[in-house]
Amino acid sequence: TSKNVVTAISNILTKFVSEGIPIREAIRRLVMAPGGYSLDWSTFVGGTHWEMIRGVVEDSAGNVYCTGGTKSPDFPTTTGPAYDGSGSDVGSFGALNAFLMKFSPTGTLIWSRLFGGPNYTRAYSVALDYSGHVIIAGRSGKSLATTTGVFQTAFAGQDNGNYGYQNGFVAKFDCSDGTLVAASYVGTGTLCRTVCVGLDDTIYVPLAYSALTADDPDANTLSWGPAALASAYQGSRASASYPCCGVVAI
Repeated sequence: TSKNVVTAISNILTKFVSEGIPIREAIRRLVMAPGGYSLDWSTFVGGTHWEMIRGVVEDSAGNVYCTGGTKSPDFPTTTGPAYDGSGSDVGSFGALNAFLMKFSPTGTLIWSRLFGGPNYTRAYSVALDYSGHVIIAGRSGKSLATTTGVFQTAFAGQDNGNYGYQNGFVAKFDCSDGTLVAASYVGTGTLCRTVCVGLDDTIYVPLAYSALTADDPDANTLSWGPAALASAYQGSRASASYPCCGVVAI
């Protein structure tokens, strides 16, 4: 089983490290060992500036989805909007766009698209539901292109220093072609660092809930907040001085 494989790999790496072998060298020895793992495919991803991949997931057919953030206006895309770094509500890091890509089991690019802007947008996590969608979550600045009918269309985040004004977000795309299905801000926190999907396609993301309004003078009242927390396990903050963390089911 996959659990047994993970346990075996962990035991081998632990043995190497206990013998004083650096973890990078231990991984190399594991991969290169006779009967060990082999490289199926590898590729660079990006444009002429910089980017980082923060999340990867594989579907049941072996297709690979990866997401992150790019500073490159010429990031390779096959669909969706062009790079947008025109925002002015940024910190010293400047503007960034999130990206989402799909590769075949043999490493062929199926589709690639950008999401976010015009300020700082970066995806941190990616997950698949059971209805043909890929979901990403992360951080974004003001003016994110949220979609009609979602639970939080308006920015309600905070000044996040080098990142500028930031708010968590979650977005859903069609696995077949990368079409945007839905996108929403989440709460008043500065980011959603992870996302997962339940067997019934419920999406779960972290929630940083500091107040009904954030410290940004342009923040909007969270109309969904009181109702969502009315029957919660912990419906109010334990401290008036610090934000609470939690989880939101969508």
